[in-house]
Amino acid sequence: MFAEEDISADEILLMVPPKCLITAGGPVDDVGPITCPTVRNLIKEMKLREDSFFAPYVNYLLAQKPGELPSAWSEAGQSLLLSLLGRTLPPEDSIGWITNEWYPECEEKPNRFNEFAALLAVQRGWDDILIPVFDMMSHRNGKWLNTNHDSVVFGEKVRVFADRDIKAGEQIYTSYNFCTDC
Repeated sequence: MFAEEDISADEILLMVPPKCLITAGGPVDDVGPITCPTVRNLIKEMKLREDSFFAPYVNYLLAQKPGELPSAWSEAGQSLLLSLLGRTLPPEDSIGWITNEWYPECEEKPNRFNEFAALLAVQRGWDDILIPVFDMMSHRNGKWLNTNHDSVVFGEKVRVFADRDIKAGEQIYTSYNFCTDC
């Protein structure tokens, strides 16, 4: 995503209304890496494909390559990663999201499509909410990071704004790991 014209600091880039968010369907008290109701709603929308209210976003997600997160890798791949690192990577148990979270916490059985959706929610979600368009921005921290956003709260719109002046042609970046309200 690139700026077509100069954008001033604090200018609103996106305003996503609550009805355009994929959520758990209500407030969530205990947000973990995988929020079961949000993932189930994502699965439902992904299965609807073109009939989904979120069709453009769902099609974008369905076009993503599976296996981006170590939790989706084979046991051999996970073992190799751990042997190279000597430990697990943050956040938490990144190789065990499916086996340690999705199966027991959400009472799910092995199913490639549902596991793909669960990992998409981990990879692209903001806690228990998926935000179309916003999560399609590229990630980059440091001097390149040029956006900020309101707190992501169930039932409220999400505003994304320029954190500094952005020149025409400059790529618009968000951060996937700097949380303004954590």
